[in-house]
Amino acid sequence: MIAAILAALTLVMKAFPDTPAARALRFWLLELPLERLAKVERRHLIFIGVILFCGQALAVLASVDLAVVAAWDMSTLLDVMIAGWTVAALARGRSAWVVAGRRLASSFRLRRASVPARARQRAPRRAGPRAPANDEGEGPARRAA
Repeated sequence: MIAAILAALTLVMKAFPDTPAARALRFWLLELPLERLAKVERRHLIFIGVILFCGQALAVLASVDLAVVAAWDMSTLLDVMIAGWTVAALARGRSAWVVAGRRLASSFRLRRASVPARARQRAPRRAGPRAPANDEGEGPARRAA
Protein backbone atom coordinates (compact mmCIF):
# COMPACT_ATOMS: atom_id res chain seq x y z
CA MET A 1 0.00 0.00 0.00
CA ILE A 2 2.73 2.45 1.00
CA ALA A 3 4.84 1.47 -2.00
CA ALA A 4 1.89 2.19 -4.30
CA ILE A 5 1.39 5.64 -2.75
CA LEU A 6 5.09 6.46 -3.09
CA ALA A 7 5.04 5.25 -6.71
CA ALA A 8 2.04 7.51 -7.43
CA LEU A 9 3.75 10.50 -5.81
CA THR A 10 6.91 9.83 -7.82
CA LEU A 11 4.85 9.61 -11.00
CA VAL A 12 3.20 12.98 -10.26
CA MET A 13 6.60 14.57 -9.58
CA LYS A 14 8.17 13.16 -12.77
CA ALA A 15 5.26 13.49 -15.19
CA PHE A 16 3.97 16.92 -14.12
CA PRO A 17 6.91 18.82 -12.56
CA ASP A 18 5.39 22.30 -13.05
CA THR A 19 2.16 21.72 -11.14
CA PRO A 20 1.76 23.14 -7.62
CA ALA A 21 1.29 19.61 -6.25
CA ALA A 22 4.59 18.44 -7.75
CA ARG A 23 6.39 21.55 -6.45
CA ALA A 24 4.96 20.97 -2.96
CA LEU A 25 5.94 17.30 -3.08
CA ARG A 26 9.43 18.20 -4.28
CA PHE A 27 9.82 20.70 -1.44
CA TRP A 28 8.49 18.45 1.35
CA LEU A 29 9.93 15.14 0.15
CA LEU A 30 13.20 16.23 -1.42
CA GLU A 31 14.48 19.72 -0.64
CA LEU A 32 13.57 19.98 3.04
CA PRO A 33 15.00 16.55 4.02
CA LEU A 34 18.19 17.25 2.05
CA GLU A 35 18.53 20.62 3.80
CA ARG A 36 18.20 18.98 7.19
CA LEU A 37 20.58 16.16 6.28
CA ALA A 38 23.18 18.74 5.28
CA LYS A 39 23.12 20.07 8.86
CA VAL A 40 23.87 16.65 10.40
CA GLU A 41 27.29 16.51 12.01
CA ARG A 42 29.46 13.65 13.17
CA ARG A 43 28.40 14.09 16.82
CA HIS A 44 24.76 13.58 15.83
CA LEU A 45 25.62 10.28 14.14
CA ILE A 46 27.60 9.16 17.19
CA PHE A 47 24.67 9.96 19.45
CA ILE A 48 22.29 7.99 17.22
CA GLY A 49 24.74 5.08 17.25
CA VAL A 50 24.88 5.13 21.05
CA ILE A 51 21.07 5.19 21.25
CA LEU A 52 20.76 2.27 18.82
CA PHE A 53 23.43 0.27 20.64
CA CYS A 54 21.74 0.81 24.01
CA GLY A 55 18.37 -0.09 22.53
CA GLN A 56 19.78 -3.30 21.11
CA ALA A 57 21.39 -4.19 24.43
CA LEU A 58 18.09 -3.53 26.18
CA ALA A 59 16.24 -5.80 23.76
CA VAL A 60 18.80 -8.58 24.27
CA LEU A 61 18.77 -8.33 28.03
CA ALA A 62 14.99 -7.94 28.29
CA SER A 63 14.94 -7.79 32.07
CA VAL A 64 13.03 -5.04 33.84
CA ASP A 65 15.84 -4.47 36.32
CA LEU A 66 18.41 -4.20 33.56
CA ALA A 67 16.08 -1.95 31.58
CA VAL A 68 15.98 0.44 34.54
CA VAL A 69 19.77 0.35 34.80
CA ALA A 70 20.10 1.00 31.05
CA ALA A 71 17.65 3.91 31.27
CA TRP A 72 19.61 5.32 34.20
CA ASP A 73 22.83 4.94 32.22
CA MET A 74 21.32 6.77 29.24
CA SER A 75 20.02 9.57 31.46
CA THR A 76 23.49 9.93 32.97
CA LEU A 77 24.99 10.08 29.48
CA LEU A 78 22.51 12.78 28.47
CA ASP A 79 23.21 14.75 31.65
CA VAL A 80 26.95 14.66 30.97
CA MET A 81 26.40 15.76 27.36
CA ILE A 82 24.16 18.64 28.45
CA ALA A 83 26.67 19.69 31.13
CA GLY A 84 29.49 19.72 28.57
CA TRP A 85 27.40 21.75 26.17
CA THR A 86 26.54 24.23 28.94
CA VAL A 87 30.18 24.67 29.96
CA ALA A 88 31.19 25.23 26.33
CA ALA A 89 28.37 27.73 25.80
CA LEU A 90 29.31 29.62 28.98
CA ALA A 91 32.96 29.78 27.96
CA ARG A 92 32.05 31.11 24.52
CA GLY A 93 29.58 33.56 26.02
CA ARG A 94 32.06 34.83 28.59
CA SER A 95 34.77 35.39 25.97
CA ALA A 96 32.27 37.09 23.67
CA TRP A 97 31.18 39.31 26.57
CA VAL A 98 34.79 40.30 27.28
CA VAL A 99 35.47 41.08 23.62
CA ALA A 100 32.28 43.12 23.32
CA GLY A 101 33.13 45.03 26.51
CA ARG A 102 36.61 45.85 25.26
CA ARG A 103 35.31 47.04 21.92
CA LEU A 104 32.65 49.15 23.60
CA ALA A 105 35.19 50.64 26.03
CA SER A 106 37.64 51.41 23.24
CA SER A 107 34.95 53.12 21.18
CA PHE A 108 34.01 55.43 24.07
CA ARG A 109 37.56 56.07 25.29
CA LEU A 110 38.55 59.68 24.78
CA ARG A 111 41.88 60.47 23.20
CA ARG A 112 44.30 62.35 25.40
CA ALA A 113 45.50 65.73 24.21
CA SER A 114 49.03 65.43 22.96
CA VAL A 115 51.62 66.80 25.37
CA PRO A 116 54.41 68.92 23.87
CA ALA A 117 57.88 67.36 23.78
CA ARG A 118 59.27 69.87 26.30
CA ALA A 119 56.69 68.92 28.88
CA ARG A 120 57.42 65.23 28.42
CA GLN A 121 61.11 65.66 29.28
CA ARG A 122 62.05 65.40 32.92
CA ALA A 123 63.56 68.40 34.56
CA PRO A 124 67.29 67.96 35.16
CA ARG A 125 68.34 67.28 38.74
CA ARG A 126 70.35 69.85 40.53
CA ALA A 127 73.97 68.92 40.85
CA GLY A 128 74.41 70.44 44.29
CA PRO A 129 76.67 69.21 47.05
CA ARG A 130 75.72 65.81 48.35
CA ALA A 131 75.78 64.78 51.92
CA PRO A 132 78.82 62.62 52.71
CA ALA A 133 78.34 58.95 53.42
CA ASN A 134 78.36 58.23 57.10
CA ASP A 135 80.90 55.42 57.19
CA GLU A 136 83.91 57.16 58.77
CA GLY A 137 82.49 57.77 62.19
CA GLU A 138 82.81 55.81 65.41
CA GLY A 139 80.00 53.42 64.48
CA PRO A 140 79.75 49.75 65.37
CA ALA A 141 81.70 48.70 62.24
CA ARG A 142 84.76 50.78 63.31
CA ARG A 143 84.65 49.39 66.80
CA ALA A 144 84.53 45.82 65.46
CA ALA A 145 87.65 46.32 63.34
